Amino acid sequence: MKFRRILMTVTAALLILLCTVAVMAITVGAEETEPSLRIAYCNLSHKDNVYIKYAVKADNAADVKLLVWTEPEQDYVLGTEDDILEPLYTEAIGGVEHLIFDYTKLAARQMTDVVYTRAYTEVDGEVCYSEVNKYSILQYAYNKLGKTATPTEDAKLKQLLTDMLDYGASAQNYADYKTDRLATMDFYQVVLYGGVLGDLSNHGLYLPGDTLALYAPETDGQGGTFAYWTDRNGNKVELNEKGELTVGDVNNYYVPVYLAYTSGLEFDSNGDGTCCLVGLGDCTDEHVIIPEKSPAGDVVTEIDSGVFAGMPITAVTIPGSVTYIGRRAFNNCDSLTDVYFDGSEEQWNEMDIGSGNDALVNARIHFSLVRVFTVTFVDYDGTVLLKTTVVKGGTVSAPAAPVREGYAFVGWSESLENVYADMTVTALYEATIAPTLKVESVSVNHGTATVDVVISLINNPGLASLQFIVDFDERLTLTAIRFNEELGDYVTAPEPFTNHQKITFMSPLKDSYVSGEFAVLTFAVDASALVGDDLAVGLTLVQENTMDSDFNSVELDTVDGTVTVNG
Repeated sequence: MKFRRILMTVTAALLILLCTVAVMAITVGAEETEPSLRIAYCNLSHKDNVYIKYAVKADNAADVKLLVWTEPEQDYVLGTEDDILEPLYTEAIGGVEHLIFDYTKLAARQMTDVVYTRAYTEVDGEVCYSEVNKYSILQYAYNKLGKTATPTEDAKLKQLLTDMLDYGASAQNYADYKTDRLATMDFYQVVLYGGVLGDLSNHGLYLPGDTLALYAPETDGQGGTFAYWTDRNGNKVELNEKGELTVGDVNNYYVPVYLAYTSGLEFDSNGDGTCCLVGLGDCTDEHVIIPEKSPAGDVVTEIDSGVFAGMPITAVTIPGSVTYIGRRAFNNCDSLTDVYFDGSEEQWNEMDIGSGNDALVNARIHFSLVRVFTVTFVDYDGTVLLKTTVVKGGTVSAPAAPVREGYAFVGWSESLENVYADMTVTALYEATIAPTLKVESVSVNHGTATVDVVISLINNPGLASLQFIVDFDERLTLTAIRFNEELGDYVTAPEPFTNHQKITFMSPLKDSYVSGEFAVLTFAVDASALVGDDLAVGLTLVQENTMDSDFNSVELDTVDGTVTVNG
């Protein structure tokens, strides 16, 4: 029977964090069905009580609820849950309404416990699900402390989270609850880029020595068959006989490798779980790729005598499991130039190779499997700067440093050495112009009734709310305010607009929004304005109401502008 959570909360800090925490989802079961549901983000609140806050984006969905599990499931479906949560309220995030749920059933001793959640609704008797979300207090703390993500710069928050984990471990010891997994122990993150763990997730925090079963699809949908896992350094991962990985003392991620093995090869079983390659069948490939296992599941350890003799092959890939190659197996293979051995040089030197295999031993030997990966270099806005390829473990050459007005190029987002997978590399910059709210000066012909004045935001410092006072020449009348519709929701003072009026924008800006049009002020121009007049439009920042999503004050420069009347 599952352990039921005890309704208890932890008294902690003085603020609520509203920052978005990136959470990887578990992809299970349900087919895509309209309406669509998505858990957009979750984070930890610790003002008076400790709880996890979930924001659910529900497109064309009604009566949405949140299912909660406190232990892993074989299938995360309605009827197996530990709890069902109702939405508490709605909140605009990036201009889109989200349903907000709070999971409050967290005890001090449960900081290392994992909570699984899934939003659902019912339409015409059919249940529609979101993906499954996996989260914990420990995950939040590790992200903010820099153990699994970029650390927060808030020293007080770091101290708070350290103290919370200390308190959680003390509570575990006091209650004799999971004392083999204390909150103060050193956990390490495991992430799978392809495949799932035993709880159907692709990530988690684990202790050194934990064993995890790794499951990957048998094929990659592109003709490749699963061969093995590699770690973050591109090294082949050795699993035990149950297909389990032993967790080490570093954060690591794992990638399944798929190979397009040559089809039609013939094998004879040795009766002990191993087999011998005995024939090529109807294979006519110039590059023959021998699988590590036969179709029957036996590990290939031998290549029989004469198998390739006289064949016009140019290359062969041999699995690292092979320890014996028979006499004249590659006799008269005069076109053979390259041998790709999926093992070490030491293993190759120890292999029992029979006589008459001069073509094999004189070919170029490539140790470990040589694979080619695609590396895409993109600019800050997603513009592709270069797409190139590199062999596994190689170093990729970067394009010329891009140029961006107002910024200095400082490097690339990923290491360009020891490439082990396809990857996208983004240009990184540092601002050379301070974050600024600028009134763009504009000209208008004499007699023109209205004019639009653009306010630009330069080098967005992470704004979530902004308030400013607008002052303008008495010969101008403010008639409308329009914010960039891509930014999200906003709140402004009620009409009619007046001079020296506070204008408020409230919505976290998209991460991609760095510089550009922020708002447009429309003015009526009085007929008394003469040719050559410069009509001032100025801004004054209300500093206490200009903040980021963590309620930290944000500094912005302001630049005033003018409306110049031309003849």
